[in-house]
Amino acid sequence: MIPTKAQIAALEQQVTQAVNQWRISKGKPKLKPNIRLQQLARRYSQDMAQRHFFAHQDPDGRNVGERLLAAGLSHRYAGENLAKMITNAAVDVQEVLCGWLTSSSHRQNLENKSFTETGLGVFYHQGTYYFTQIFFHKAKP
Repeated sequence: MIPTKAQIAALEQQVTQAVNQWRISKGKPKLKPNIRLQQLARRYSQDMAQRHFFAHQDPDGRNVGERLLAAGLSHRYAGENLAKMITNAAVDVQEVLCGWLTSSSHRQNLENKSFTETGLGVFYHQGTYYFTQIFFHKAKP
């Protein structure tokens, strides 16, 4: 079953809420949703699906910090979590979160109190969900 845009948007919101609930349970501040980060994360998830790669560095050699700067988003700190789930059933949000928690680098992003904003983007392609979550702290003016 191919998810609708509304279902994808709901999934993005659910994963973001799960991340924030986990952060609160660990004494960390909630991350504020940022629509520009979400749009960038969605584009990256789509890029991974369409260009058949799954990595923090895209085929053009850019990492999350470079992609943020190219989008006009100056940052002091930035991080990125990726996930890929092959399923034709509903996505288990806790499974996505648990996958990140079992990876030390992804867990560090989840626990980093310096991050203040986030954008999570999901793209579905041929039975696979691609997740990108960008963590962000603005540059000082």
